[in-house]
Amino acid sequence: MDLGLFFNLEESETSPVFDLSLSDGELESDEGIRTAVIASLGTDRRALDSDNIPDGTDNPRGWFADYLLDNNDREGSRLWLLSRSKQTTATSSAAEDYVKESLAWMLIDGVASAVAVSASWYRTGFLKIDLSISRNKNDDVQFSLLWDVEAARISEVE
Repeated sequence: MDLGLFFNLEESETSPVFDLSLSDGELESDEGIRTAVIASLGTDRRALDSDNIPDGTDNPRGWFADYLLDNNDREGSRLWLLSRSKQTTATSSAAEDYVKESLAWMLIDGVASAVAVSASWYRTGFLKIDLSISRNKNDDVQFSLLWDVEAARISEVE
């Protein structure tokens, strides 16, 4: 069981965010895989040497310990590399690849038996990412998320 991350619908100075939630004075928990998906997709994976950094810097972002790990053990997703990308089929295809890459650990660790990803343009500047994660033969979990290409943020489809 993990501490649960939930979509905070209250307005903030920047935009809605994922946050911890309290219930009766206690931190809520997540017995499923929702929090794992949010953490995997909502954090920045270190860019590969071959990646083009969208802000023109040489900052590969990611977790500092990625320096110590090989490419297969890196945390987070490279969706951030798509910030300010054009609304093309190539961009949505890259998003699918990045999501699969960031959730591959679920297959390796036996958390899921299959992960299916589909990305399509929801509206201008927003990619809709549909996920189906199979935990066993009779337990598929579905998620629909939005990736804001301009702000490089993920949120849930309401």
